[in-house]
Amino acid sequence: MGNKVYVTEHTLSYTSISNKSPQGLQCLKSLFFQYDSLNPSRMELNHLLAPDFQDNTNGSDRNVGREETIDAMVDSRTTYTKHQIDLKHAWCIENSGSSHTVFFEAARFMLMEGDSDWTKVPISGRIEVKIKENRFKMKDAIAQITSRRMTSDASQLVRRDVQRLSSMPLSPAETPFSPRETPLSPAETPSSTSQPPTTRYNFPSASELPAIHTTSQKPDDTLPAYNSPSRDVDTINGSPTFVSGSSSEPLEKS
Repeated sequence: MGNKVYVTEHTLSYTSISNKSPQGLQCLKSLFFQYDSLNPSRMELNHLLAPDFQDNTNGSDRNVGREETIDAMVDSRTTYTKHQIDLKHAWCIENSGSSHTVFFEAARFMLMEGDSDWTKVPISGRIEVKIKENRFKMKDAIAQITSRRMTSDASQLVRRDVQRLSSMPLSPAETPFSPRETPLSPAETPSSTSQPPTTRYNFPSASELPAIHTTSQKPDDTLPAYNSPSRDVDTINGSPTFVSGSSSEPLEKS
């Protein structure tokens, strides 16, 4: 017969997980506790996460190691004043005495700086736990999280950022034809009796415009006389022939 697999289901808050619960659930409790703590402990997180820990969120192509995960947890805590994780459901599968898999569904509630309403971020995923058993006492066994695969719905965070950006006043962008004030040279400085300076515009410089070519013509110049084409009739075939210029001689046909 094969090895037996034990499944433990938990439907209460993560704070109700006791020391008698499977090691996998206890690791989940310790991880959520650090998220809710005002000052996450780097030392405890280093003990909780294995040296080869790998983290992946929303199926990213890049896995994150232990140090970067701890830095993100500690740094993100400064962006909100309160944090609370509500555990909805958890299942701990005891594959063997040295390996547990925990599936969980929960929701993160964060109160950001300057906000009066909580922002909800649903999360779900699983953690893999490695257990190093003690030959003498099971309670002294060392359990560490080796990996986490999690899905996080951050749509409310995105909506919050969009609303904040839309409420911010936008400064008008300077266009090529927008008015601007330019300092005048000493020669252009208006005197007390002169007119107030006018507003200058950023029109394209003259060098960017095509040059205009004009031809000068004296008023007395006259155009050469225009001679309309004379019409003659071919005496042989009787077909009309048009001749330009002043010549009246018909064209010879070959």
